[in-house]
Amino acid sequence: MSDRVDGARDYKTMVDECRQALDKVGVEAPYILCPFSKSGIDALIWSQSYPDEVEAIVSLDMAFPEHYDQLDLSNIKDQSGLIGILRASGIIRLFVPDSLFPEDMPAERRSMEKAMIIRNYSNKVLTEEVMAIPAACDMINSGSKPSCPMLIFMSDGRGTDMDTDTWRGITYSYTDGLDASYTEFDCEHNKLVEKCSAKIADEIREFTDTLD
Repeated sequence: MSDRVDGARDYKTMVDECRQALDKVGVEAPYILCPFSKSGIDALIWSQSYPDEVEAIVSLDMAFPEHYDQLDLSNIKDQSGLIGILRASGIIRLFVPDSLFPEDMPAERRSMEKAMIIRNYSNKVLTEEVMAIPAACDMINSGSKPSCPMLIFMSDGRGTDMDTDTWRGITYSYTDGLDASYTEFDCEHNKLVEKCSAKIADEIREFTDTLD
């Protein structure tokens, strides 16, 4: 969903952009961050750089640095060039069928998200953000881990190119010794929020009630 913007796309910059956006609309810290997947990198950098601003982290199957050790990001730039050609020619539409979206998604929202994917998928900004992941992981690994409470929801890893034990094991390894609680779901990564929203919402309410 990343739109076209000018300027650096390193993760510290993206965190600061989020902070500025919240400030402009009058939403003051501290925050409860709720990262999904790749935005876990943003959340960890936020908690390292501005610990007083992060009251808690609710992980919606967020990724940790070691997850990216399991992935080959070296060909992302080449793939982006090919996808750019498909996007410019309009052929990319053939790869975004209605079946990609939840069956109960309203038609208007499906149409909007489909148009955004066709317009933005693997654009220059998104490619730069992916290419910035290794440097962001180095920054995280060289700094301190979150001191705030964490509520962690985990999928079974399907859709991540990792098996269940690897996907969950990395999460448990990184958060070992932290103030963290966990809930596992037998659900694929990209379907976690869609299929498990009721239980996730209930546990988030219980968790936030325990915060000072």
